[in-house]
Amino acid sequence: MINAMIIDAADNVVVAIEPIKKGDTVTYVCGGQTKSFTALQDVSIYHKLAARDIAKGEPVVKYGEHIGVAGADIRTGEHVHVHNVESHRETLEAKETNREIEVSAEEEPCEIVKNIFNEPHPTDNPRRMSLTQIAARYEKETQERIRACSTQVKTLQKELAEARARLRKLEERNALLEAEHERHKNSLVCLTDRLADLERENARLRDAIGHFYGECAELVQGAATAPTVVAQHHYYPGSLHVSGSHLPDAHFNPAPTGHELNRK
Repeated sequence: MINAMIIDAADNVVVAIEPIKKGDTVTYVCGGQTKSFTALQDVSIYHKLAARDIAKGEPVVKYGEHIGVAGADIRTGEHVHVHNVESHRETLEAKETNREIEVSAEEEPCEIVKNIFNEPHPTDNPRRMSLTQIAARYEKETQERIRACSTQVKTLQKELAEARARLRKLEERNALLEAEHERHKNSLVCLTDRLADLERENARLRDAIGHFYGECAELVQGAATAPTVVAQHHYYPGSLHVSGSHLPDAHFNPAPTGHELNRK
């Protein structure tokens, strides 16, 4: 998560856009690349940390401007403030202190400097300011922009957290639906197999019934074409035994055992 910012690639310090504790990872974007280092000290919001090692006497650069020189060796991640920076402001292009610059009417300064110049100034020339004053005003407006950006970042982080929470709920719901779908699919497979078994059993029973009807037809046809010597069955009185089958005695006249029977 971005918790610091750098304005110019020449800067050797970054500005914290939220409070940073010792041991935290300081992350910032420079030249389109995300970089990070470990904080060696607690740092309040809008304070500076060394983005790299700064030797004693080396200029401290912030927002592309020299804001002083290191009063001692400063390690990457250390808090950069008045305790280790000598108050000596200078630009990258000039070494003079408090050099006055004048902006002509034809020049187009950057937006922040333009706003500064457009306001009244106590000097004789309202468009004439010292480098120190410009740097101070520049830093003030930059810090205001940083605060505004920090507020926007917090709002976006909150919205992102809410969106992630909604996404987790949707993923959980999707997992439940997939499990239910898999359960129904397995049930459908079982029902399909059962239906196939029932269809096979139904076909077998139809074949058996057809075969049974065929045998009955053959028996009836045989009994109708030829008389048969029959005997009264001792288990079924009133019925006749014909070639291993039983026919109702209503179609035959019973006769004593061994005699030929004639159909009425």
